Formats: sequence, C-alpha cells, structure tokens
Amino acid sequence: MERKRELVILIIITIVLITRCANSPSYNDHQKTSTHSINFRIIYPQVPHTLHTTVEEIEKIANSVNYLQSGNLTVNYHPDGSIFGEYDFSIKNIHHNLVLYLVTVGLPDVLKLNVSLNGNNIELNRLDKYIIRNNTLGLRAKVYVINVSTSLPEIKGKIKYQLNYSFMGTLNPSWTIGTPLTWWAISGKGNLVNLTIRFPSGYIFFLPGYGLLNSTIRMKNFNINGIYGAFFMRVGKVQKISTGGMHITIYIPPNCQCSSQSLRDFEKIVQEALTLYVKVTGLVPTKKFYILLNPSWSMGDGMTTDTKVPVVIIGCSSIYQSPSVGNVVYSNPGLIFHELGHLWFGDYAEFGRIDESLATFMDFLAMSKTDKQYLSYLEDIENFKVLPNLKSMSLIYAYKEGILNPTIRDAIIYYKGAFVFRSLQFVLGNKTFFEGLRELLKECHDRECNLTDIQNVFENVSGRDLGWFFSEWFYTAKVPDYYVQNLSLEQKNYVSFDIIDKNNFTMPLEVEVKTPTKEYLTKVWVNGTARLEFKLNEKPIEIILDPNEWMVNENRIYTINGIKVNIN
Repeated sequence: MERKRELVILIIITIVLITRCANSPSYNDHQKTSTHSINFRIIYPQVPHTLHTTVEEIEKIANSVNYLQSGNLTVNYHPDGSIFGEYDFSIKNIHHNLVLYLVTVGLPDVLKLNVSLNGNNIELNRLDKYIIRNNTLGLRAKVYVINVSTSLPEIKGKIKYQLNYSFMGTLNPSWTIGTPLTWWAISGKGNLVNLTIRFPSGYIFFLPGYGLLNSTIRMKNFNINGIYGAFFMRVGKVQKISTGGMHITIYIPPNCQCSSQSLRDFEKIVQEALTLYVKVTGLVPTKKFYILLNPSWSMGDGMTTDTKVPVVIIGCSSIYQSPSVGNVVYSNPGLIFHELGHLWFGDYAEFGRIDESLATFMDFLAMSKTDKQYLSYLEDIENFKVLPNLKSMSLIYAYKEGILNPTIRDAIIYYKGAFVFRSLQFVLGNKTFFEGLRELLKECHDRECNLTDIQNVFENVSGRDLGWFFSEWFYTAKVPDYYVQNLSLEQKNYVSFDIIDKNNFTMPLEVEVKTPTKEYLTKVWVNGTARLEFKLNEKPIEIILDPNEWMVNENRIYTINGIKVNIN
C-alpha cells in the first residue's frame, strides 16, 4: 500500500486463548458464575475492572498460544453499508482453566456483538476489559477477558455481529482489528476457516491473494489473515485501455467523481508511466491488470497485489473535497506512479520492504519525465519528509524490522530508500544502472531477494566494488553534511573553495556556480573533502551543491564573502 502497502504493520490485533497469563486477572478475583456445570462454567468478576495495555503486550500473549481454532465464517454485505455475519467455531487442545481474550474495535455504535460459548451467552458488560490505544494511528480497541473453567476437550462457540462497514471502510486498512470484514477477532493456531461471502449484484469484492470477485464466494480452509485489505465496491464506470503490451481495466465507483477530462488525464498518466517503465526495465510484467479507484481510501493510500491478474488500488478521497479521480490526478500523481511501479517491484520480482523503496524510485523517475517541477517535488520530499525523520534508524534496520509509525516509515523506507537508489544511478550512470535494474528483475523473478542480492547484481553488472556505497547509505542513519569553506575570490572571475563533508561520505557531487548571466556545472568526488576552482565570466552570486537532487543530504543556506551558498 502506497505509503501503505506496508500491511505487515502490526495494528491487526488478534485475540488469544491461553492457560494462565501473568497479566490476566486472578481467579481469586472471580467468584460469581453465569453457568454451573461439572464440565463447563463461565466466571464473572464481582466488580468488572478496566485496565490499559498495549499492542505489544497483546502480541506477547498471542505468541504463547497452543490451542487450535477453526470454524465457519459467513459475511453478508448489504448495500446500505452494513455487514451481518456469523462465526461458528470450535476450540481444541485446551486445558482446565482458561482465559479467553476477545478483541473488538473500541469505537461506539459501529459494531454489535453477540457471543456465546457452549450455548451460554457472554455478558460483555460484566467482564474485565483492557483498553488499547495507539496514539500514532488514533487506534482504540477493547479486549474483553472471559474466564472459563472446563474439563471438556473442545468448546463450541458462536459470534453473531452487525458492522457499520460504511464507516469502518473509511479507515486506513492497516488499522484493522481482526479483519476489515469483522473488526473483532478470536484466534488460535491455524486460523483456518470455511469462508462464505455474499454481496449483491452490481458490486465487486477485492480479496488479497485472489483479486477481484463478482459473485458469492465459498472457500474451505481459508487462512483468515488473507482477508486483510479486503473490501466491497459498487461498480460504476468501467474503462479499458491498452499500452506497453498491457491491457488495463479501470473500475471507477459512482461515489468517486469522474469528469471526462480527469479520466483522460488519469489514462495519460497511466500510459506514460507504463511506457517509461517498460522502456527502462526491458520487460512487460503482466499482460493485463485491473485498476480500482477506491473512494474509501485517501489519495495517499494505495496497494498493488501479486494475484494472478494484478490489482492496483488507488485511493481517491480527500479531506477537503469529495472523492474524485481529479484528487489523485492533480494532487498526487506520484501515488499512481508508485503503485504501477509495484507491478515490477513486488509483483514480478519481490524484495520484501525494499519493494517500497524501488517503487518510489520509479515514482521519482516518472515525475522527472512528466513534471517540469519535479526538482521542487524531490526537494519538498527531502526537506519536509526525509530530513525531519532522518536519524531514526538505518535503512537496513527498517527493512528487517519494519516501522510502526507511518510518518517515519514513509520517510525512511519509501523516500530515503528511493533517494538512495537515485544516488546509485548517479554513481553508476544511466546505462550501467538500468542494465543492473534489468538484471535484478531477471534474477529475482518469482522469488524474494534481499539487499545482499541487490548489491551483488549491481557489482556484477558494473564490475565495481560497491561495498563502500551500500555500507554508508544502507547501514547507517547518516547522510552527507556538506559545507563550503575557505572561499577565495581573485579579481572578479576566479573563485576557489573547499567542500567539507562532516559525515565523511565518499560520493560524487554536482556543484553549480552561478553568475548574473551564466551557470557553471561540474561534478567532483568528495571523499571527506574536495577543492574546486572555477574561472568565470564575472563575479559569482551563488554556489549550489547537489542542484539536481541526486541524494539526500543536510540542507542549509548561508552567505560567505557575499556569495550565497545553497546546500541543496
């Protein structure tokens, strides 16, 4: 998901059934029971308590489970934007004293639940519960604690629910509790269900791993995790185009406004990007794919799936305007470029989280060919997204561990990573770099490669040792920190100065010197320091380092000897 394809972020909260947990309320605190049976009873506290916990704590509990859970989940979608569903399940491999954790969305009036175990209704308002808050994502969840005493080898359960899907569908899909079709969760090892999804004609259903579906779905032994990112959409306008050896079907729902002009411009952006990507990579990743404009997602959210027929999903909503194709076309075309880039990086070849860096690099590349103001675009990303979050962590750490905070994730994995591949392009030159990119796609087709694989491919293609580049750019959180010092002016047409990098990178650097009537551009290798001399036609007025935004570096503007210095 653009800026969001990172669905592995752990906001998806599971619930767990375990034998005693250190953080669970003690059985000594529970004396009143709702059901008396030799084999089974539910124990309620005399006075329910509300405590606070974190996603991480629930994770620890989830990782310790050893029970098995399976069942039948039925989801019925209604055109009024609601879901009515039932889940009949069984839990096996259990022990005498159990604590059942039921996690639900913590927003009022969006979810109604009726839960029963072995025919006994659970009174949720009588249970102890935990509250989970994630301030970064504005997430709130409730975790109900159900204490059970049983000697049975298996427990049968049923959940009936009604969900205000039209409201929940407006939230970022990576915030989902349970699944986007439930917003509650009860789980254990296995997570396999028999799944039935029903929806009316005139709608389509997107299911990750399966693509677009347009009729009732029945699946046996379905991994419930596969529902993450799923959604319903009403079919409105359907447009078909072809370009670059690919056939594209575009679905635009009625509630995503679409003028004739905005649709033409959308098609143009898609065609320009695909033509460029085929040219630089030398391959067509798929013969056909679908594009869905999703009015429930913001114009900053997107996803590209690696299904048999790939599906590119692009958000078209805005907090300032009604959902429309024009929102993304005129305000964020980079989202389109990015998601189309995933057809190559993420679909045709896989690189884990590095997919996001490479898809964003393709976004940068497309912007450089289609937008005259692309340098301002790159400069804004550098100054307002990357640099404020620069020191958080190295790229290699972010690739391996992931980043929960979306602002930092975008800054490091998406944007800084893309800039680093742009820097590698600058180091190697276009011919060698794109030859390496083509070889990379060939080597990693239908398998997942890592950073070491990427380094090896570019070293083999270029015939150069690139350990220094990968070491300083991927394995540290630093970037070059340039200064111009020791500037000397002799007469009016001769200037010399030193470039100092306080972080001691080894990098080629473009340097531009401006006079009132002319610009002088040169490239110099800076290995900690470098000295430059220019013979000019008149006195210089400005010195610019990295004028074409080939790298992320500390930015600053100051004056030395009356000459403006712009570290760009």
